[in-house]
Amino acid sequence: MSFGNSDSTRIGEWVLAIGNPLGEDFTFTVTAGIVSAKGRLLPELAQVQRYSIQDFIQTGRGHQPGNSGGPLVDVRGSVIGINSAIASETGYNAGYGFAVPINLARTVMDQLIRTGRVQRAVMGVAIRDAAPEDAEAMA
Repeated sequence: MSFGNSDSTRIGEWVLAIGNPLGEDFTFTVTAGIVSAKGRLLPELAQVQRYSIQDFIQTGRGHQPGNSGGPLVDVRGSVIGINSAIASETGYNAGYGFAVPINLARTVMDQLIRTGRVQRAVMGVAIRDAAPEDAEAMA
């Protein structure tokens, strides 16, 4: 397997998830699906960790517990993501899968190798309605 370019992955593209769903008895299981969205935020994750990943690749495919950590590959066999989470009412394959884009994973890997830590920029900006005091300050 080679690394792909998750930035060039397109919605509607066929993908394969490789993992070990439901434990060691089903190692190297492959499930197929399509990329249904890019740049997804998982609200539950954002509630737990303020600066969480906000750029998941969403796939409509059977993704079970145990697939996390396995590769998400395109039809050429290039890794475009790392399977990380599911959104499912049952906790099993009825739902959507989410993968960390491989470009982000490679950036993190390179930073860890080079400096031993991950640095990400954060801009402390909030959007809100203007108050009368804000208008007065701008006059």
